Amino acid sequence: MNKIILVFTIFPVFAFSQMNQGNEPSINDSIVMYICDSNATQYENLIGSNQTWDYSTIGGILDPNSPGNVRTKDVSVTAPDLLTKDSLFAGAIKKYSIGTSINTYYSSNSSQRISQGYIFNELTLGDVIVNLTKGSNPNVEILNDYPFALSGITTDNFAGEITFQGTQILPTTGTSIAKIDGSGTLILPGNNSYSNVLRYHLRDSASANTILGQVSLVRNWYEYYDYTISKLPIFISINLVINTPLTDISTSLMLSKHQPTSFVGIDENELSSVELYPNPANHILNVNPLGNFEFEVSSIGGERLISGKNESKIDISELPSGIYLFKIISNKATKTLRFVKN
Repeated sequence: MNKIILVFTIFPVFAFSQMNQGNEPSINDSIVMYICDSNATQYENLIGSNQTWDYSTIGGILDPNSPGNVRTKDVSVTAPDLLTKDSLFAGAIKKYSIGTSINTYYSSNSSQRISQGYIFNELTLGDVIVNLTKGSNPNVEILNDYPFALSGITTDNFAGEITFQGTQILPTTGTSIAKIDGSGTLILPGNNSYSNVLRYHLRDSASANTILGQVSLVRNWYEYYDYTISKLPIFISINLVINTPLTDISTSLMLSKHQPTSFVGIDENELSSVELYPNPANHILNVNPLGNFEFEVSSIGGERLISGKNESKIDISELPSGIYLFKIISNKATKTLRFVKN
């Protein structure tokens, strides 16, 4: 926990002017949020005071089990359950959960909010665990200093272990930078407007070395707060990228307090979230989720080896061992993933 820089500007102390320990979410706070089109504009350049972030027309992701409604995720803060993997994060007092996908473990005092690590659940890799309380020289991550107001910046170095694919435990080091990068008005679907909003931005990167090369995990995380109505964020945007010598995986998620009134096309959504597993594979390569698509399997050099349409299980048993490209094509876009044949 080597703090490098702390710069903040003092503003008049209104309920919405800064983050402090007193307006952290409490244990058992929760909110149901709606899953939105993660390709929507990020507004990363709208920084500073008196900004307007307009997500009033953002599309929602349809819930196949509830026609006409948008999928949801529970966002909650709970006490760590010491009978589960929560027990790995020594010193954590709270667990901040985004559905079952991301769990962040942290504690705080009057001057800092500190993370002991997090777990990210990825379809092909399983639970990716970044634990900053384990390893030869563990060093927890400062998520922000308190009080934290507009123009506040906290940078930090951290260290610990990354565990992925269940068994691989690797020493890791990383850096982070957290900011309150903007204040102003947030407009959500249904013309729900909030004028006392602070935007918190965290970007961190953890990396580790394997015998095949470097593994890195990068988070780019925005949270919009209006402390006059809630201690939990009312809009969240997350992008998480895992780079390994064998594959690159990018996952994005946008969540809104209010349900969108328009919807993202099903083909587009299915393409953006397609995954391959297992990876590496021996005989069968599974495609998830299902959708209307064409695909090609090719060598790294571009030679097409297998092609087809709308197959959830692809026979790769005749391929020699090696690294291959899987290209999925819909009527709107294409996506290419790498996989390994054992």
